[in-house]
Amino acid sequence: MPDDLRAFLAEYVNAVKNRDSDKVAQWTHTSDPALKDAVVILGGFQKAMFAADAACQSKFNQPIDQVMASNPMLGMMFQQMAGAKAQLAAFDTLSVADLPIVMQGADKAIVTLPASPMPVEFVRINGAWMQGLGSQEAALKMAAPMMKGLAPLQAVMEAWAADVNAGKFADAQSAAADFAAKAMPAMQRMMPGGGG
Repeated sequence: MPDDLRAFLAEYVNAVKNRDSDKVAQWTHTSDPALKDAVVILGGFQKAMFAADAACQSKFNQPIDQVMASNPMLGMMFQQMAGAKAQLAAFDTLSVADLPIVMQGADKAIVTLPASPMPVEFVRINGAWMQGLGSQEAALKMAAPMMKGLAPLQAVMEAWAADVNAGKFADAQSAAADFAAKAMPAMQRMMPGGGG
């Protein structure tokens, strides 16, 4: 394995361990600028979710999916996050030496990441390694408009996490109700035909 790939993968694994999904998103390679924008927005939103989850754990001693469970629509959305969190936990004890890596020429590597349903492609573009989207690109392109709709929801989530950390809510239920009231307009705009 080339030294620069080893160094990049160490940085990549570290970013995942630190839940720096915004950083990971910046390393995504696609020739479609609109898709890259959408992936970066999704990364920022995921980072805000992890911060909100940490706030819930700290203040209510519950993960965010349990805090939101009193609201069926939000409960569903945050349950998906619980699954993603479980997948990411596999990275917490990971070192690059553990990763099965298959080089395909000098500028492409296929890496099997923990809990990932399929191997991930890394490509060297203009001398820098990046994560390729491979077969996921078509599905992500279809989801891109919805991903872009997450930006206002990210702002709501960040402000709400700050309120949770500041102790503004008496209990998890009132925190969930506050989030629902503030998030609904942003979520409605993401729905097909919801304007925006």
